[in-house]
Amino acid sequence: MPSIKDISAWALNGGSGSIVSGDIADGTILTSDVISGQIIADHFASGALVAALGLGGHAFASRTLSGQTASNSGAITTVSGPGLYRVSTYTQVTQGGLSNVGNLSVRLDWTDDGQAQNLSPITGVALVTSGAFGQAETVVRSLSGSAIMMTITLGSTVGTPQYSAFGSVEKLF
Repeated sequence: MPSIKDISAWALNGGSGSIVSGDIADGTILTSDVISGQIIADHFASGALVAALGLGGHAFASRTLSGQTASNSGAITTVSGPGLYRVSTYTQVTQGGLSNVGNLSVRLDWTDDGQAQNLSPITGVALVTSGAFGQAETVVRSLSGSAIMMTITLGSTVGTPQYSAFGSVEKLF
């Protein structure tokens, strides 16, 4: 069984050879080293082991809005490399309006290999109801240097409804 030091050298030198294939397949590294946190603590921040193992990188970015009373648009993140990304969104009405005339919706915008794309994963959240919420997870293909945008739109409102919105982006690979 290779030691953590052997795996470190292997990962930092480009991951050539078969040190991981046999050991991960039988679970030895996972049960003795990853769970203890040694591999993560030593290599995850630099991305060396993650890149060598081909695990993606799970780059994470988030955007939080609270106490909002108007439509809002902005980037969750600008991705640094092409790949598949999981975009998680959650919205909640924190103070309802006076009558049921409008809804909240969330639209995502990004650029894939072919063109600019958009999708509205959350629609129809009633602005009159405190506690009303919407949530969604969406997988997108995005190019390097492309922003993944989150736009929250409020329909007609009576009174001053407020909402919170949360968006996160995680690189899958």
